[in-house]
Amino acid sequence: MVAGDLYRVIDMVLLSICLPTYNRKKALQQVVDQLLVHIQGYNDIEICISDNHSVDGTSLSLIGYKTFKNNVKININDKNIGYDLNLVKVLRMATGKYCWTIGDDDLINKEAIDNLMIILKSGEFSLGLMNAGDDQEMADLESHFTAGVYSHSGIKNNLETEYLEYLNSVQYNPSAF
Repeated sequence: MVAGDLYRVIDMVLLSICLPTYNRKKALQQVVDQLLVHIQGYNDIEICISDNHSVDGTSLSLIGYKTFKNNVKININDKNIGYDLNLVKVLRMATGKYCWTIGDDDLINKEAIDNLMIILKSGEFSLGLMNAGDDQEMADLESHFTAGVYSHSGIKNNLETEYLEYLNSVQYNPSAF
């Protein structure tokens, strides 16, 4: 390994936290400010935000993050392209090995980020699902999986197939990009 390769390994982004947003200036600022505090010390996390042509000043507030934070990527759409395409756009911005899509009003605690990074650094994954629901929602989710709807060995293929079927059902308009 030469010095240039070592530099690329050190700079590799492991996790991209992706936030599609529309007209959520105050909530988004709170989320991003909190994330910036929580990811201090992680050189392998980036935050990607795609604003879907907000009219509440969200775009102007995002420019401030772009000017002084190297680990924040900002996209501001010229027109509202709808939630689905904005989500695709924010995911395309990501350079991380893994992407975590969160809502523009989802406050994430530091322990969740720390635990996720430990898990991601411990192996190879194709798909992960996280739920921030209450105890009943978690019990329902666990019973769904343990009831055999998805076997452990087949979960990756089944979820990927369902996701691809969903994507194929969505109207895709490449000119929106």
